[in-house]
Amino acid sequence: MMTDPETEATTAPKETELLSFKPTGRPLALDRIEDEFRLMRSALKQPLTEAVVRRICEKSGTHLLKLVSPRADGDHACLYFEQPGINQRPTLLPSTNAPDIPFCKLIYRPLEIIGHSSRSVVDHVVNPEDISAAVLKAFANVFGDDVVETIRNSLTASSKRVSKLAAGEFPIIFVPRPND
Repeated sequence: MMTDPETEATTAPKETELLSFKPTGRPLALDRIEDEFRLMRSALKQPLTEAVVRRICEKSGTHLLKLVSPRADGDHACLYFEQPGINQRPTLLPSTNAPDIPFCKLIYRPLEIIGHSSRSVVDHVVNPEDISAAVLKAFANVFGDDVVETIRNSLTASSKRVSKLAAGEFPIIFVPRPND
């Protein structure tokens, strides 16, 4: 069965092709990234707001704890460790509640920009490279400068130190020290 190339080219991608934690296999030219963000916005059921990105970014970290009790609150499910002697910020992972997952997929999805490594909006904020300003400008054109500024402020602020464990039952977790 043959498909019409024009029809195929105009068919909108599925939500799973737009919102994902993994590269989607849809390489984009840098000048088309704003269009991709518009498609991603159309896949959301609610608007992306400053409050949502602040919540997501503040609950992101380098290590996620898998809690085994619903009685343990979600505010302590994420740890943040910086490795001394490295001039980059560590890779971050989102830890949030189920309603925020589509928004996490939006800002954590690795964007496959032709000629560049796959990096998410979060990556472009914490470890900028030569195209990061263009990517963040395209994101701001779709979601607003205030949202980008909130992401930037939340992710580049000093990391929160864990000062207590969540109430509830969860396993003992052994975390290796840097350099073993």
